[in-house]
Amino acid sequence: MTTYVVTSRATGAEVLRYNADSQQDWQGFPAADFDQAALAEPEPVVPAPSSVFGGRRRLTKLEFVSLLGEDEFKAVLTAAEASVDVAAWVKLIELLTPNPDGTSVDLDDARVLAGLGAMEIAGVLPAGTAQRVIHG
Repeated sequence: MTTYVVTSRATGAEVLRYNADSQQDWQGFPAADFDQAALAEPEPVVPAPSSVFGGRRRLTKLEFVSLLGEDEFKAVLTAAEASVDVAAWVKLIELLTPNPDGTSVDLDDARVLAGLGAMEIAGVLPAGTAQRVIHG
């Protein structure tokens, strides 16, 4: 898998990183406003030793919500009432089926990362929330 970096053309700031076999087109990140580039070498995901769930990258839905935080979770649910894109992402999380080990949410899933990043850009979530959540 390759790690891709999405940057804002207006500010030059990195807004999202995701891992995928090929470059993805994401709603909320139009090519006219954002550049995507593959990193020369994929960066391994190394969770901080103090991560809440011991560095696991696959979590239950409740663990994911606890990482997101109560205020942020409520903000996402509120935004979902007015935005089909946010509602679709919430539904995606709801539809995740537990794997045999009891986990549902893969913190390395590009769809999870894209949704968090898009909600930061839209102002639903505070800046830095996506990085905080995906690093456990």
